[in-house]
Order: sequence, then structure tokens, then C-alpha cells
Amino acid sequence: MESSAGPGRDRLAQQMEPTDAVLVGRVLDGDVGAFNRLMARWERPVYNFVYRVVGHDEDAKDLVQETILRVFNGLSRLQDPNKFPAWLFRIAHNVCLDRLRSGRNRTEVSTDALPEGGLDRLLAERADHPPRHGDPEEIVYRKEIAKILMRALQSLSEEQRTAIVMREYNGYSSREIGEILGIPVGTVRSRIFHGLRNLNRVLRRFGMEEGRWP
Repeated sequence: MESSAGPGRDRLAQQMEPTDAVLVGRVLDGDVGAFNRLMARWERPVYNFVYRVVGHDEDAKDLVQETILRVFNGLSRLQDPNKFPAWLFRIAHNVCLDRLRSGRNRTEVSTDALPEGGLDRLLAERADHPPRHGDPEEIVYRKEIAKILMRALQSLSEEQRTAIVMREYNGYSSREIGEILGIPVGTVRSRIFHGLRNLNRVLRRFGMEEGRWP
């Protein structure tokens, strides 16, 4: 007998997953479980964003919890549930700004929780040493690359760093970033352009310009 399990069943299950807008509606109807499902879906992307903006794992964890609290308390004010992701990241951004402006965030960078992806993945792929999964030396090498990149990101202004993280790691377009941050698209593009130029300048100090890798 042919099993009913398989890729087709997996795709069907994914299609049956409620959208963010549906979950938002359920939360507003008093379904706390729907809120937990919504946050389980978005907690990691928000953490990745916050971590790269503030530069410290413990601060990022605290700020993610603050973001979740603000989302829960303010969800009834979301006018268009279909725009939940943009609204969520706007809240996360504001939470980061509050912490950075308070001067209470730590400056040291933890690399253990840094997931692969975005610029650090691209840098690793461009390095002279191709990835060798499971190789202890390769693991150390990639962590050093990630550490250098995080330090370079932290050297940028908050505006440039946020725009770059949202594009390179979260995959938002300039238009989407502008909507989330409430700034013109031209301003977003300018921040990304100047931020990448400054980032490359910092990376060159570590000998990480193209063709020269540690």
C-alpha cells in the first residue's frame, strides 16, 4: 500500500498553516494559543535582527522579550493584519533604538549564537578556504569571519547598520525597509550605499578585502 506521507503531504500541511493575518484575528478574538503560534513563527527572525543591531546575545534576548510584550499589548492597534511582519519589525526597531539611546547595551560581541546566512555566509563562501563541514579548523575560521563581520557592523551608525541588516539578513527591499522605518526609499538606499562602503572600509583593515583573506 502506498504511504500517504511524502513531499506532497508536507506541502499540503504548509498550505494549511494559518497566515499571520488569520492568527492575528484569532488573537484579537481572545485565542492566546494563536499568539504563541505567531510568536513561535517570528521569534527567531526578530532575534537575528535585534542581535545584529545591538551586537550582544543577552541584550538581544531581553529586547526580543520586550518586543513580544509590546506586540501583545499593541496588537489591537494594528489596522491591517496583512502587514503584521512590517509592524512587528517596526516595533523591534523601536525597542533597539530605546536601548541604544539609553546607553545600557553591552558592547562585546558573542559569536556562539550567530546563525549562518547573509553577509557572513557570503564572506565565508568568497574566502580562499572553501567550507569543509565538520572540520574543526573550518569551524574556527568561520567563527572568526563572523566575529570580524559583527565588529564591522557595530562600527556603523545605527541607521546604516539597521538598513543593511534588514536587507542582507531579513531580505527586505528598499521600499519595504522604508515602510517599516517610516523613511523615504531614497534615504534607505543612501544608508545602504554608504553603510556598505563604510563596512568594506572596516573589513579591509582586517585584511578582508577581495583576494586577501586571513
